[in-house]
Amino acid sequence: MLNAKKAAEVISSRNNGSVISELNLSQGQTQAMDVYATGTEDLVVSISWTDPPGPENEGTANLSTPVLVNDLDIRITEGANTYYPFKLTSLTTNTTGDNIVDPFEKIIISSPTPGTIYTITVSHKGTLDSSQDYSLIVSGIDGNSPNSFASVSNDPNQIDLSWNKNSNNNDVIIAWSSNGTFGNPTDQSTYNVGNSIPGGGTVLYKGSATSYNHSSLSENTHYYYKMWSILPSGDYSA
Repeated sequence: MLNAKKAAEVISSRNNGSVISELNLSQGQTQAMDVYATGTEDLVVSISWTDPPGPENEGTANLSTPVLVNDLDIRITEGANTYYPFKLTSLTTNTTGDNIVDPFEKIIISSPTPGTIYTITVSHKGTLDSSQDYSLIVSGIDGNSPNSFASVSNDPNQIDLSWNKNSNNNDVIIAWSSNGTFGNPTDQSTYNVGNSIPGGGTVLYKGSATSYNHSSLSENTHYYYKMWSILPSGDYSA
Protein backbone atom coordinates (compact mmCIF):
# COMPACT_ATOMS: atom_id res chain seq x y z
CA MET A 1 0.00 0.00 0.00
CA LEU A 2 1.36 3.43 -0.96
CA ASN A 3 1.56 6.06 1.77
CA ALA A 4 0.99 9.11 -0.43
CA LYS A 5 1.16 11.55 2.48
CA LYS A 6 4.57 10.25 3.60
CA ALA A 7 5.86 10.27 0.01
CA ALA A 8 4.83 13.92 -0.38
CA GLU A 9 6.53 14.83 2.92
CA VAL A 10 9.78 13.16 1.84
CA ILE A 11 9.75 14.98 -1.51
CA SER A 12 8.94 18.36 0.05
CA SER A 13 11.72 17.98 2.65
CA ARG A 14 14.41 17.08 0.11
CA ASN A 15 17.82 18.38 1.26
CA ASN A 16 16.23 19.41 4.57
CA GLY A 17 15.40 16.12 6.25
CA SER A 18 15.48 13.74 3.30
CA VAL A 19 17.68 12.73 0.38
CA ILE A 20 16.49 11.83 -3.13
CA SER A 21 19.42 11.07 -5.44
CA GLU A 22 19.95 9.51 -8.86
CA LEU A 23 23.30 7.72 -8.80
CA ASN A 24 25.42 5.32 -10.84
CA LEU A 25 27.42 2.30 -9.64
CA SER A 26 30.37 1.04 -11.69
CA GLN A 27 31.96 -2.40 -11.72
CA GLY A 28 33.80 -3.12 -8.45
CA GLN A 29 32.66 0.16 -6.90
CA THR A 30 31.32 0.69 -3.40
CA GLN A 31 29.59 3.96 -2.58
CA ALA A 32 29.17 5.18 0.99
CA MET A 33 27.20 8.02 2.54
CA ASP A 34 26.99 9.26 6.13
CA VAL A 35 23.72 10.63 7.48
CA TYR A 36 22.67 11.93 10.89
CA ALA A 37 19.44 10.57 12.35
CA THR A 38 16.94 12.94 13.95
CA GLY A 39 15.78 10.27 16.37
CA THR A 40 12.25 11.67 16.18
CA GLU A 41 11.20 9.29 13.40
CA ASP A 42 12.38 6.09 11.74
CA LEU A 43 15.47 6.23 9.56
CA VAL A 44 14.28 4.82 6.22
CA VAL A 45 16.64 4.11 3.31
CA SER A 46 15.86 2.46 -0.02
CA ILE A 47 17.46 1.84 -3.40
CA SER A 48 15.77 0.82 -6.63
CA TRP A 49 17.02 0.20 -10.14
CA THR A 50 15.89 -0.98 -13.56
CA ASP A 51 17.66 -4.30 -14.02
CA PRO A 52 18.89 -5.25 -17.52
CA PRO A 53 16.90 -8.01 -19.27
CA GLY A 54 17.67 -11.47 -17.90
CA PRO A 55 16.56 -15.03 -18.60
CA GLU A 56 13.04 -15.35 -19.92
CA ASN A 57 10.46 -16.70 -17.47
CA GLU A 58 8.51 -19.42 -19.23
CA GLY A 59 5.46 -19.09 -17.01
CA THR A 60 6.57 -20.14 -13.53
CA ALA A 61 4.61 -18.10 -10.98
CA ASN A 62 6.51 -16.68 -7.98
CA LEU A 63 9.81 -18.04 -9.26
CA SER A 64 12.23 -18.43 -6.35
CA THR A 65 15.37 -18.76 -8.49
CA PRO A 66 17.29 -15.43 -8.51
CA VAL A 67 17.37 -13.89 -12.00
CA LEU A 68 18.82 -10.47 -11.28
CA VAL A 69 21.46 -9.46 -13.81
CA ASN A 70 22.84 -6.62 -11.68
CA ASP A 71 22.42 -7.48 -8.00
CA LEU A 72 22.93 -4.32 -5.96
CA ASP A 73 23.15 -4.39 -2.17
CA ILE A 74 22.43 -1.80 0.50
CA ARG A 75 23.61 -1.91 4.10
CA ILE A 76 23.58 0.56 6.99
CA THR A 77 26.23 0.43 9.69
CA GLU A 78 26.52 2.20 13.02
CA GLY A 79 29.40 1.17 15.22
CA ALA A 80 29.36 -2.64 15.39
CA ASN A 81 25.74 -2.81 14.18
CA THR A 82 24.85 -3.73 10.59
CA TYR A 83 21.30 -3.33 9.27
CA TYR A 84 19.98 -5.34 6.32
CA PRO A 85 17.09 -4.85 3.89
CA PHE A 86 13.78 -6.65 3.96
CA LYS A 87 13.30 -9.84 1.96
CA LEU A 88 10.33 -12.14 1.50
CA THR A 89 10.33 -15.57 3.13
CA SER A 90 6.91 -16.50 1.69
CA LEU A 91 4.01 -14.76 -0.03
CA THR A 92 2.89 -13.31 3.29
CA THR A 93 5.99 -13.20 5.52
CA ASN A 94 9.32 -11.38 5.49
CA THR A 95 12.53 -10.92 7.42
CA THR A 96 15.72 -8.92 6.97
CA GLY A 97 18.90 -10.18 5.34
CA ASP A 98 20.70 -10.39 2.02
CA ASN A 99 18.09 -9.77 -0.70
CA ILE A 100 19.20 -11.52 -3.91
CA VAL A 101 15.97 -11.42 -5.92
CA ASP A 102 14.53 -7.89 -5.97
CA PRO A 103 15.64 -4.72 -7.79
CA PHE A 104 14.39 -2.77 -4.75
CA GLU A 105 15.86 -2.89 -1.26
CA LYS A 106 14.63 -1.04 1.84
CA ILE A 107 15.95 -0.71 5.37
CA ILE A 108 14.02 0.74 8.31
CA ILE A 109 15.77 1.58 11.58
CA SER A 110 13.18 2.22 14.28
CA SER A 111 14.04 4.68 17.05
CA PRO A 112 17.53 5.60 15.79
CA THR A 113 19.82 7.44 18.19
CA PRO A 114 19.51 11.23 17.71
CA GLY A 115 22.59 12.86 16.18
CA THR A 116 24.27 9.52 15.52
CA ILE A 117 26.10 8.89 12.25
CA TYR A 118 24.68 6.02 10.20
CA THR A 119 26.73 4.95 7.18
CA ILE A 120 24.80 3.85 4.10
CA THR A 121 26.77 1.60 1.74
CA VAL A 122 25.77 0.52 -1.76
CA SER A 123 27.74 -2.21 -3.54
CA HIS A 124 27.08 -5.12 -5.88
CA LYS A 125 27.65 -8.84 -6.24
CA GLY A 126 29.59 -10.50 -9.06
CA THR A 127 30.08 -8.72 -12.36
CA LEU A 128 27.78 -5.95 -13.53
CA ASP A 129 26.37 -6.25 -17.03
CA SER A 130 27.17 -2.54 -17.30
CA SER A 131 27.34 0.38 -14.90
CA GLN A 132 24.00 0.55 -13.10
CA ASP A 133 21.87 3.65 -12.51
CA TYR A 134 19.89 3.56 -9.28
CA SER A 135 17.74 5.77 -7.09
CA LEU A 136 18.51 6.38 -3.42
CA ILE A 137 15.88 7.75 -1.02
CA VAL A 138 16.59 8.55 2.64
CA SER A 139 14.26 10.04 5.24
CA GLY A 140 14.48 10.72 8.97
CA ILE A 141 17.74 12.69 8.87
CA ASP A 142 18.84 15.96 10.45
CA GLY A 143 17.97 18.93 8.21
CA ASN A 144 20.70 21.20 9.64
CA SER A 145 23.49 18.82 8.72
CA PRO A 146 25.00 18.33 5.26
CA ASN A 147 23.59 15.29 3.52
CA SER A 148 24.39 12.84 0.73
CA PHE A 149 27.97 12.68 2.03
CA ALA A 150 29.61 10.13 -0.24
CA SER A 151 33.13 8.81 -0.75
CA VAL A 152 34.37 7.14 -3.92
CA SER A 153 37.85 5.82 -4.63
CA ASN A 154 38.82 5.15 -8.24
CA ASP A 155 42.50 5.76 -7.46
CA PRO A 156 44.51 3.89 -4.77
CA ASN A 157 45.97 7.21 -3.58
CA GLN A 158 42.87 9.42 -3.65
CA ILE A 159 39.34 9.47 -2.20
CA ASP A 160 36.77 11.74 -3.84
CA LEU A 161 34.28 13.22 -1.36
CA SER A 162 30.98 14.84 -2.29
CA TRP A 163 27.96 16.13 -0.38
CA ASN A 164 24.92 18.39 -0.48
CA LYS A 165 24.79 21.40 1.81
CA ASN A 166 21.78 21.88 4.01
CA SER A 167 18.74 23.83 2.80
CA ASN A 168 20.24 27.08 4.14
CA ASN A 169 23.35 26.55 2.01
CA ASN A 170 25.62 26.83 5.04
CA ASP A 171 29.36 26.25 4.65
CA VAL A 172 30.78 22.94 5.87
CA ILE A 173 33.75 21.63 7.77
CA ILE A 174 35.15 18.13 7.19
CA ALA A 175 37.46 16.19 9.48
CA TRP A 176 39.34 12.96 8.78
CA SER A 177 40.70 10.24 11.03
CA SER A 178 42.72 7.07 10.54
CA ASN A 179 40.88 5.16 13.31
CA GLY A 180 37.27 6.32 13.00
CA THR A 181 37.28 8.20 16.31
CA PHE A 182 35.74 11.66 16.12
CA GLY A 183 34.73 14.33 18.56
CA ASN A 184 32.65 17.39 17.71
CA PRO A 185 33.74 20.96 17.05
CA THR A 186 33.08 23.31 19.95
CA ASP A 187 30.31 25.79 19.26
CA GLN A 188 31.46 29.40 18.83
CA SER A 189 35.02 28.21 18.09
CA THR A 190 36.82 28.68 14.77
CA TYR A 191 38.65 25.82 13.05
CA ASN A 192 40.97 25.87 10.06
CA VAL A 193 42.51 23.12 7.93
CA GLY A 194 44.99 21.12 10.01
CA ASN A 195 43.36 21.95 13.35
CA SER A 196 42.39 19.12 15.68
CA ILE A 197 38.76 18.49 16.63
CA PRO A 198 38.28 17.95 20.40
CA GLY A 199 37.76 14.23 20.92
CA GLY A 200 39.26 13.14 17.60
CA GLY A 201 39.69 14.10 13.96
CA THR A 202 41.72 16.65 11.99
CA VAL A 203 40.13 19.34 9.83
CA LEU A 204 40.57 18.44 6.15
CA TYR A 205 38.34 21.00 4.46
CA LYS A 206 36.38 24.13 5.34
CA GLY A 207 34.35 26.14 2.85
CA SER A 208 31.37 26.44 0.53
CA ALA A 209 32.10 23.73 -2.05
CA THR A 210 30.21 20.46 -2.42
CA SER A 211 33.18 18.22 -3.26
CA TYR A 212 36.78 17.66 -2.25
CA ASN A 213 39.48 15.25 -3.40
CA HIS A 214 41.58 13.86 -0.56
CA SER A 215 44.81 13.00 -2.36
CA SER A 216 48.36 11.73 -1.67
CA LEU A 217 46.98 8.88 0.43
CA SER A 218 48.64 5.61 1.40
CA GLU A 219 47.40 2.42 -0.22
CA ASN A 220 45.61 -0.26 1.85
CA THR A 221 44.86 2.27 4.60
CA HIS A 222 41.47 3.13 6.10
CA TYR A 223 40.39 6.77 6.07
CA TYR A 224 37.31 7.96 7.96
CA TYR A 225 35.42 11.23 7.58
CA LYS A 226 32.85 13.30 9.43
CA MET A 227 31.35 16.66 8.49
CA TRP A 228 29.25 19.41 9.98
CA SER A 229 27.43 22.51 8.79
CA ILE A 230 28.69 25.84 10.11
CA LEU A 231 25.51 27.54 11.28
CA PRO A 232 25.01 31.35 11.15
CA SER A 233 24.98 31.44 14.95
CA GLY A 234 28.58 30.17 15.03
CA ASP A 235 27.44 26.76 16.25
CA TYR A 236 27.91 23.47 14.40
CA SER A 237 25.29 20.96 13.30
CA ALA A 238 24.97 17.60 15.05
